[in-house]
Amino acid sequence: MKRAFPIEVIASATTGILLCDFSDLHQFFTYMVGGPIFNISLPRAAPQVAKCCYRQYPELKSIRLDTMKPKDVPAAVAALKAQFPNPLEMEPC
Repeated sequence: MKRAFPIEVIASATTGILLCDFSDLHQFFTYMVGGPIFNISLPRAAPQVAKCCYRQYPELKSIRLDTMKPKDVPAAVAALKAQFPNPLEMEPC
């Protein structure tokens, strides 16, 4: 069953750069892996979740935030919302 998530949550999961509330990111990971996940396990699950996201939306691979500074987060989120449908419907891995 698909569930909608904001693009900033999905981008946080695929890039490793936090653009949303951590609780929203944790909820996304819980949904994507199919059950509860400890915070300490998020980095281990991140590659699998990113692959699953890229399989559903290959265009997510184009998101590049590695040179972004913290003050640029609001502008980056606005740009993502303009570039991608928001929210995106996701299926769990």
